Amino acid sequence: MEANTHITNGIDKDILVDVLFSNLPVGIILVNADGVLVDANAYMFKYFSKGTQDIKGLGFGNAFDCHYAKTGEFICGEGERCGYCDLRGIIEAVLEERVNISEQEVCHDISLNGRENSKWFSVHACPIINKDDVLALIAFSDISNRKASETALTKLGITDELTGLYNRRYIFETFKNVLDENSHNGSVLSLAMIDIDKFKEINDQYGHSVGDGVLKAFAKQIKRFTRDTDYIGRYGGEEFLILLKDADKSQAMVVLNRIAKEFEAMYRQVLGRSITFSGGLIQINQKDNISKSLAELIDKADRLLYRAKEKGRNRIET
Repeated sequence: MEANTHITNGIDKDILVDVLFSNLPVGIILVNADGVLVDANAYMFKYFSKGTQDIKGLGFGNAFDCHYAKTGEFICGEGERCGYCDLRGIIEAVLEERVNISEQEVCHDISLNGRENSKWFSVHACPIINKDDVLALIAFSDISNRKASETALTKLGITDELTGLYNRRYIFETFKNVLDENSHNGSVLSLAMIDIDKFKEINDQYGHSVGDGVLKAFAKQIKRFTRDTDYIGRYGGEEFLILLKDADKSQAMVVLNRIAKEFEAMYRQVLGRSITFSGGLIQINQKDNISKSLAELIDKADRLLYRAKEKGRNRIET
């Protein structure tokens, strides 16, 4: 400690602060109570398109390529928080409550060269008293690569590697949550278990690489004709589960028929033969949610699927 004291003796504190501000390998900004930038170090611009000379007096989002500020949806720093930016909440906490923030993860949606993407930062912040004003000093460390790796690992854990659909384990977790939610709000659901007909023949005749291609194409067709609010998973082999929210059996049947028609036509052109699927479809009402487990509901759809197979395939049993 004594040696360090001697090193700083005789050095103007303003110069020392300026050197640290300019050379620390993290992005640093100073923001006032209006969310307007007072200053920023050069390292901050490693992440964005502007330079230090362009940013003073701007809101954070306008200075640092915020997608929502750049598209004109919001003027950053003016009026109420836009709802897209966690940083504004950090600024308010620091300035109004005089608290220190440590290692808070913030996602910042940016637009650069006409493309939208997200940057993740680990943020440290503290209040700085400047005469009668309080400023927020905020330090940014880019953790985008780490977050991308975490997302990729999470995706690997919940998705089927071949088709990109949910895997069997995640199906049970997610479907159970949806059913629990539905038991309270009482909306109707439809659950379908579907299976590609004579899939072994496809593998035997054309090889497993073609069989894998059929499974991937089938998954894409299912996704194409279902909504973002629906849930699709690969149950195993050539079997798939579809959970359609706010859809009764007749509505679900329309969706399944569309998938069947497109899928059959696609492979008639590619392989010179039709590829069809069979399915079992059940409607789940609030009463079913309360009285039956997910395993029982899947088993019921599965038994209907096998009935469709016994009746000649290429059909949906309800």
